[in-house]
Amino acid sequence: MRVLMFGWEFPPYHAGGLGPACQGLTKGLSAHGVEVTFVVPRLPGAVTDKFLRVMDAENWAENQDQTIPGLKYMPIEAALLPYVTPESYGELQEKINQARGKEAKGGEIYGRNLFAEVKRFAILAGMIAKQEDFVLIHAHDWMTYPAGIAAKQATGKPLVLHVHATEFERTDGHPNQVIYEIERAGFAAADLIVPVGQWMKAKIVERYGIDPAKIVPLHNAVDITPEDMQQRLEKLSPLDKVVLFVGRVTIQKGPEFFLQTAKRVLEVDPKVTFIMVGSGDMLNYIIEQTAAMDLADKFIFPGFLKGEALKKIFALADVFVMPSVAEPFGLVPLEAMQRGVPAIISKQSGVAEMFENALKVDFWDIDEMANKILGLLEHAPLRKEMVRNGQKELTGISWQKQGAKMAEIYQRVLQSIKNRPRKTKHKN
Repeated sequence: MRVLMFGWEFPPYHAGGLGPACQGLTKGLSAHGVEVTFVVPRLPGAVTDKFLRVMDAENWAENQDQTIPGLKYMPIEAALLPYVTPESYGELQEKINQARGKEAKGGEIYGRNLFAEVKRFAILAGMIAKQEDFVLIHAHDWMTYPAGIAAKQATGKPLVLHVHATEFERTDGHPNQVIYEIERAGFAAADLIVPVGQWMKAKIVERYGIDPAKIVPLHNAVDITPEDMQQRLEKLSPLDKVVLFVGRVTIQKGPEFFLQTAKRVLEVDPKVTFIMVGSGDMLNYIIEQTAAMDLADKFIFPGFLKGEALKKIFALADVFVMPSVAEPFGLVPLEAMQRGVPAIISKQSGVAEMFENALKVDFWDIDEMANKILGLLEHAPLRKEMVRNGQKELTGISWQKQGAKMAEIYQRVLQSIKNRPRKTKHKN
């Protein structure tokens, strides 16, 4: 089975969890005989994974003999900007261009506007789809839904939409209306919708009026290597108590609740250090608040990290906390447990549905969250037991298994299309 998949980022060029989730899923699909062509707007460099074919839409467009009407070209790091808001996108791109000494010259130029870039990607997607050999289309999150629809319109092939988050979760219930309409149109056009949890399915039904029979949840997963399973349970320095936050510093991720929880914890144990890994539109505000609350010396803000740098941070941590206000899934708690760090997670998350060996709390309940942090910090045997059980549970959660389930979903879509009654043409 061949699948044409559209995404906005793919490792190693990614800014959040969407890229690794796409990488894990495509690897899992390849283990079950599904050949994936993964199309992104632009790649800054090469992707070395051999289990799929990654296509750079801009590079494809450059190599076409024909001129594509209505499109001018200016390369940008689209793959690095999957969660930026439309309002801040133009400003951010302008800063990138200024740093490189580039000036926009006339006309509608690629990269100046997020919606224009989404539209451009959709145009290219329809053209690419006409030249590719595949049986099904799969698109990830709102920025690629128009691309998926364009590919479907160009080929008549069935469309699966993967929902990692909706505009409601990204904005804490204050959606951008244009993005909401893009999502609604995508859900209406899709043959099947795949959210990352039952909670997200219920929200799609409630907020977008979609038939629940059209929605099949599929949880994210995490792959474990032998090296990860052998990671130490003992901390390098038992005297250092470290609580870790990893994620975009935006309203969706609940950084203010993490800050308020830290204040409660420090009132009981002033020797705890809090590390916030990530960047986002609330980062400066959170830094300012730590100073205003006289907590600046208790917080470390290393910025956005990945790879070995992030691995070293996990090695320092005693407890991981995910206080998200609305988290469609949330891979980082699984990564934390994988690296030997017990996790406290928001009940308002998809991962809370399927992962048993984490402590769960309402995001707004900072007193209970603080109590759980203090309990884990004070009881090393509890931390070890949680990690032992959690890592055992993780062995049953793999992208290969989820890939098998997604392959079954593909078969379900194809079979439903096959079984649909054919429309008869009436002669006048």
